[in-house]
Amino acid sequence: MKVLRARHHGLCYGIQRAVALAEDCLRDHGILYASGHLAHNQQLIDSLVEQGMKLVESVFQVPNNAPYIVRAHGLTMEDWEVLDRESELRGVQLIDATCPDVQKIFTIAKEYAAGGYAIVILGDRHHPEVQAACSWAGAKAEIVADYHEFASLNISAEEPIVVLTQSTLDEELFMSFALLIRRNYLNSVVINSICPATRLRQEAATELAARVHRMIVVGGLHSANSRRLFDLCLRVNPQTVLIEKAEDLIRDWFNGATLVGLTAGASTPQRIIEEVETKVMEWTIINPQDSCCDKVDCECKTVEATEADRLAPKPEESEGDQAKAEIQETQGAAPKEDAPEEAPCPDSEPCPKQEESVNTPTEEFTEASTTSIAGGPAQD
Repeated sequence: MKVLRARHHGLCYGIQRAVALAEDCLRDHGILYASGHLAHNQQLIDSLVEQGMKLVESVFQVPNNAPYIVRAHGLTMEDWEVLDRESELRGVQLIDATCPDVQKIFTIAKEYAAGGYAIVILGDRHHPEVQAACSWAGAKAEIVADYHEFASLNISAEEPIVVLTQSTLDEELFMSFALLIRRNYLNSVVINSICPATRLRQEAATELAARVHRMIVVGGLHSANSRRLFDLCLRVNPQTVLIEKAEDLIRDWFNGATLVGLTAGASTPQRIIEEVETKVMEWTIINPQDSCCDKVDCECKTVEATEADRLAPKPEESEGDQAKAEIQETQGAAPKEDAPEEAPCPDSEPCPKQEESVNTPTEEFTEASTTSIAGGPAQD
């Protein structure tokens, strides 16, 4: 069994930046306050709490002159006014960890609203990023989940409107929505504000899911981008699961699988991804009936090995082995018959032998086309 990672997976730039800002503050000051989740991944938050971050209900609970970090999803205009006031009155040190791509959405919404446009935000109305964007977009802003919901607003076809999207939206949903808007609203400006990291992860995850027997998506069950990866992968591979950590894995999921795909949401720490991968690789001893073919030497039948064993180069034939072969030949050993052509594996997927040597347990998969499980409203 081989595990193939999607080329683009795991922590995006915005979350990496937020985590770096938090860890720098904890290293310099030993304390940091935050309200809500810096990002929607419980393992990531737990790690920061272990380092000294304290979670509070609001900035009013932050001691005077203490550092306070703004989450990656950003804040509403009203919340920022409160923070600025607390900073001025009590010396609260504000650390803005808003994702730069999310901040661009806020800026565009504010600028177009000032120009008299009605702002339409395509996304999840319960998501903090979308709620924040709506506040920066002014009184004429609307949040819609799809075109049907937008049509119910009865906006005049002549009214100037600007369409923005949640940064983690499904690309396919945006494209279908944009097509209808451009067709029916002559004075519309449609802006694809899905962040590049989201787009790349969706494309890479979907193509990988289509080529493996099982697909694993690692991410928070309440994370919007992780759940979206799951939904997209599920469309092309029914054997797709969404988990938060390695302990959620069930061995029976992998019965009969020789290729397993792995991707992760934008707020999933690398440590969690590696733990999941390691857990799957611990189950690489498989029964003959689980193999994709009956050939004894087929690399579909992997064996348990240490990391060093898997990565070590195969030894070349020694001079002694060559000498033995020559002696056997001179003693009249029967000539070898031409080896019969190997029959293709009956499995619908290509034998992993054609992909890469089993000595490499994971491989970076080429990006291509676009990728949750239940657990309440998605939030990341």
